[in-house]
Order: sequence, then C-alpha cells, then structure tokens
Amino acid sequence: MKRITFIVLLGAVAVLAGFSLRQQDVAAPNVLDSLGRIEDQKTIAVRLVVEGASYELQVIPGSSVYDVMKQARANQIMEFSGREFPGLGYFVEGINGKQEDLKGRRFWIYYVNGQKAKAGISSVFVNNQDIIEWKYEDEI
Repeated sequence: MKRITFIVLLGAVAVLAGFSLRQQDVAAPNVLDSLGRIEDQKTIAVRLVVEGASYELQVIPGSSVYDVMKQARANQIMEFSGREFPGLGYFVEGINGKQEDLKGRRFWIYYVNGQKAKAGISSVFVNNQDIIEWKYEDEI
C-alpha cells in the first residue's frame, strides 16, 4: 500500500513539475504601451487603409478586424462607431465623423486583401501582411 501511495505522489509531482516548466515556456502576455501599441515581439503586421490613408499596425496573432480597429483608435489613428448585430458581428457605421447615409445608400464597406468582406469586423480574423481597406461607397 505504501508503494502505491509513493508511486501516485511521485506521478503527481512529475505532472506538476511538467506543468510548471510549461508555464515558464509560455511567452509573457502582450501589453499595450502608453500609445496603445503592443510591446511583445510576437505580433503580425497589418495595413489599415481608410479612404486612401495607409497605416501599418502590429497586432497579436488571432486578432479580428475589430481588434485592429480598436488598436487604431488607441493609437489615435482614427475614430469609429458602430453596433453589434447578433449572429453577424460588429458593423461599422461611422469613421472619423463620417456616418453611413441610409437615404443616400452610402455605407462604410471594408475589404480584406482586395476582397469585399461578408461579415462584421468582429467575425473576420487577420493574418500577417493582410490589408484592411475601408471605403465609403454605394451599396445596393
């Protein structure tokens, strides 16, 4: 009985030691500096283009377009407003004071790598070197 108890305790210590070593291998969490930039080296580059003005941003892997937009806001690159639609995601309704025009049928439309997006910005995730472009255009 003492031998079984010893083996169980030894196994538990080995598992805890392995977990502890694994935790040390995990990179430190990303933190934002005073300008809202991510300080960790494990980032990807994304280009944000708004009506022709282009900005290079560094974001953590797994970021959504919404995360990119929030970082751009934190870096004082742009302002945006919008709302969440259940099941569809967050949709932008205004950028830098220019709001969508329902009567004139003009909206903020975004493209990822030249392809018109088909979902809200909280539902689309970016990859390294992606280009997110915002255009204020007619939508039928």
